[in-house]
Amino acid sequence: MPGTLVSMAVFLSLILDAISDPLIGYVSDRWKLRWGTKLHNTMGSCWLFVFANLPKFFLSCYHLPHLALGSELTDDNILDRFPHARTNSIPGSTA
Repeated sequence: MPGTLVSMAVFLSLILDAISDPLIGYVSDRWKLRWGTKLHNTMGSCWLFVFANLPKFFLSCYHLPHLALGSELTDDNILDRFPHARTNSIPGSTA
């Protein structure tokens, strides 16, 4: 992707941020609830965090066992064919 397109995308996102931040601050300061002016924003952020991360968690619960299934289904052991393939998983470790 050309650098001009990337810089244009970053520029447009910064312009949008420069417009939306004061607008959100204005609305947040004037939105009065009986618990205060900032509680609804905090609760909204918590909900956003939960609903943004739950799909990732459940995808991992499905996808990781699915990826490991192939090695469970085969009798072929790669270490029998390539004994030098047994390496240490921690670089720099001697154990």
